Amino acid sequence: YACLPVLILYPFSVGMVSYGLAIKLAEHKSTLRALSRTDSLTGLLNHGSWKDLLQLKFQKCQQNQSSATLALIDIDHFKHINDTFGHLVGDSVLRQLSTELQQNLRAEDLAGRYGGDEFCVILPNRSLSQAKVIMEGVSQVFCDFRHAAEPELRVSLSVGLASYRLEYEDASAWLNEADKALYIAKKTGRNKICTGAADLLFDSAPIDPLST
Repeated sequence: YACLPVLILYPFSVGMVSYGLAIKLAEHKSTLRALSRTDSLTGLLNHGSWKDLLQLKFQKCQQNQSSATLALIDIDHFKHINDTFGHLVGDSVLRQLSTELQQNLRAEDLAGRYGGDEFCVILPNRSLSQAKVIMEGVSQVFCDFRHAAEPELRVSLSVGLASYRLEYEDASAWLNEADKALYIAKKTGRNKICTGAADLLFDSAPIDPLST
């Protein structure tokens, strides 16, 4: 009888400790998994994770014949920003754009840092015109960004848009169309939004940061 409390409490205590360790281990694994999918500077999806989700969204569009628009975003003259104001200021510009994307996109929109100063967004169930309005809003807000230590700094965005189309054989073709649109925006003056030729629409009107 004297041993009964020990026989009962000891396995219970060991079980509770093991359970607590298992919970903590699961939390650590979840944190590590999230970190492996996230860009450390901006907090957005990293290149690899975003490309994986692009493939999944492409397949979903194929299966459901649903709409979606892809946006590639480039910070204009980012190298000049780094060279003139320093990399710390450049990093703050990258973080600012990620903040604007997170604040202006829906929960189901998937934003990532594609590499360097280039960002990418998947906008499910958004037409080309709807995506253009959203990107114009992001661009206008981003143009208002002022760095406290460098008040003369001015920033702008070039954006390439491409809507999902049935004739795309794979997600790479869709991404390539958005990349071509971004190339047009950059080569025709920057600070504008252009669409892919496959959409039979090209709009190269400059973005007016002061427009409402």
